[in-house]
Amino acid sequence: ILSWLERGVSIGQVKGLLSDPYSLPGDDHWQQSFESFCQAVLAINQRKVEATLNELLASYPFELVRSRLLQPLVELLLGLWRERPDGALLQQVWLGWLQTRFARHLIEQEKGEPVTLASWGQVGPLDLIWCGYELVNQGYEVQLLGAVDAKQALLLEGRVASPWLVLLGAGLGKPDLGADWPAGTCLFGELGSLYDPDWLASRQWQPTLASWLTAQRSSERRASGAI
Repeated sequence: ILSWLERGVSIGQVKGLLSDPYSLPGDDHWQQSFESFCQAVLAINQRKVEATLNELLASYPFELVRSRLLQPLVELLLGLWRERPDGALLQQVWLGWLQTRFARHLIEQEKGEPVTLASWGQVGPLDLIWCGYELVNQGYEVQLLGAVDAKQALLLEGRVASPWLVLLGAGLGKPDLGADWPAGTCLFGELGSLYDPDWLASRQWQPTLASWLTAQRSSERRASGAI
């Protein structure tokens, strides 16, 4: 099923493929979707971008939409200033639009298990807001703080939700890594692979948000079993 989704088969088509797997389409629909999406972006057709994005989010898991469409789009936008005279303007328009679009989901979130989400170090322009969006989809109530260092986090301890979930970025030096975070803080993010493995283990680091969510569910199952 994951293989089918990766190739662009929607969730709605999966049931039929389970009974007839040989009817699987051969084309990579993600590439076609990305090219069509980029055309709408370059034409500044916000209505079409919104409609396409809503359709994809209704048909595929968010992480797949992010990895196959949104992240490549951001990388394209960040490099447009080298290729087009309007590249910087397109970058400004669409990064702001995407930020607003996904932040709206956090504002409208319902009650859930509380978590404070922050970033530490250099991360992508939309990485943190996308993590917040995914957490809300998984039933969490997200308090989004943005970029925070350990000293600032300690100043906020007791005034924000626990646990702290911190997206680890690049560019941190040894003095930064020696700082203490509030008790129970968990670090995650692929850029953590830049740092010492023993230090990462001491900080309960997980390479992705998905792995952190899996670890949380396993911990909850063990706790309910013990009870």
